[in-house]
Amino acid sequence: MPFHQEWFMPDHIVKVTFTGRLTIEEITKSFVVSGKFLAESQGERIHFIHDWSGLESFPTNLSHIRQAIDIHENPFTDKLGWVVVFGVQQKLLRFVGDITFQLFKIRTHMTEDMESALEFLRKQDPTLKKFQHMSDVSWYLKGHILYCYDVVKVEDMITRNTNALKLVEQDGQPPAVHMLIDFSSTNNPNYDLDVRELVGRSTSSIEFAEARDNLIRHPLFGWVVTFNIHNRNINVGGKIVAMKYNYKRKEVNSLPEAITFLKQVDPYLDSQFSSQINDKL
Repeated sequence: MPFHQEWFMPDHIVKVTFTGRLTIEEITKSFVVSGKFLAESQGERIHFIHDWSGLESFPTNLSHIRQAIDIHENPFTDKLGWVVVFGVQQKLLRFVGDITFQLFKIRTHMTEDMESALEFLRKQDPTLKKFQHMSDVSWYLKGHILYCYDVVKVEDMITRNTNALKLVEQDGQPPAVHMLIDFSSTNNPNYDLDVRELVGRSTSSIEFAEARDNLIRHPLFGWVVTFNIHNRNINVGGKIVAMKYNYKRKEVNSLPEAITFLKQVDPYLDSQFSSQINDKL
């Protein structure tokens, strides 16, 4: 399916990821799914963050889009806050997407990456002021799979690795704890980052080295699986660091592919938690 929706911050923010060539039927389905998040949430104001970094095309016939979505009851209620879109790679996509949201009177903001999308929402909604930083880590599957976003500042890397280690030590379960890293926060292909600078910064800090080594040397630590990487510099830098410090790293295109890979390399996940994991996808 070319779109995936999940809670990024329960009852506050839904993250929607679009990939490939989007059809009118799929746009209609995505509206309906978004409506379910609004209907089932206990929150007073729900925002949506759209990741369009993997989107190749968007239907351009606006009247057909309007007619198709009018078939369904408009799911967007008074609960809907902002829709913030990032990662748009084509001017035409930006234009058509903006007009489509205007058709349904949806407040929309377009920005460069995940971090700036969150920063925009924090400014618009005071209830998000205490929202987690990008370096925070959470359980995707408690005891077995961690989930976090990519960061490029050394101090954020230290915080992320330290937070991950705390979770592994507190609630990690055998046979292994794996780590999913979503790179959509730094997904802009034009993001200006020198590979040597990235590797240099991450290897010159003693504090960072300690946080990294404590995590990857923990007896429960398993695979690092990265996805949503659209920036070649960041991708190359990540591979170099993984080889240099000898930890298991796999790059895939999407979250479903990441989960499929983990179930292949860790049969325990598939045998014990298959339905639970699939329900999240």
